[in-house]
Amino acid sequence: METKTYVHNLSRIAWAYVFLLIDFSMSVNDFSINVLPGWVGFLLIFLALPSVEEQEPSASLLRPLVILLGLWEVIRWVGTLVTGSVFDVPLLTLILSALSMYFHFQFLTNLSSIARAHGLLEDSEKLLHLRTGLTLFTALVTILYFLNLLELFQGVFLGLFLLGAILCTSWAIWTVFHYRNAEKALLPAEEA
Repeated sequence: METKTYVHNLSRIAWAYVFLLIDFSMSVNDFSINVLPGWVGFLLIFLALPSVEEQEPSASLLRPLVILLGLWEVIRWVGTLVTGSVFDVPLLTLILSALSMYFHFQFLTNLSSIARAHGLLEDSEKLLHLRTGLTLFTALVTILYFLNLLELFQGVFLGLFLLGAILCTSWAIWTVFHYRNAEKALLPAEEA
């Protein structure tokens, strides 16, 4: 039953990454709101965390970080909802971006460790590659954003940058769903 619960929570985690990595904003009369808010992703991870902690006790250290990052996403989302513009405090955003990178690095490391313990060596390696790729891409985007260099991306460079973002996001979501399916395949037939 513990493994079935873990697989159920991997579904939450996989969907969390959809909310965390895809910005699907709806605009009406110069008012824009993300209909896939990041705080939902952190809420899903928060709900799944006890199951991850059972498999990998060190994941419990991430609980305060999930709460902090989730609250920040709520504040930004509500701020945008109320004011109609992106709510941003540059220094705080920079600090929380660094904390978010650390969170995802450690969380994906924990998932990789669990996959390895369950004999899913290929998925473990994929999660480690995802962890590294996501961290590097996020660091690059964060640096470019805070140095106001994203404006330099025009034409072909903008297209390549956006293609990279789409590929990285798709790869991340596919990897987590693939891992969930691999864990599900390990369940006895009556539990699946």
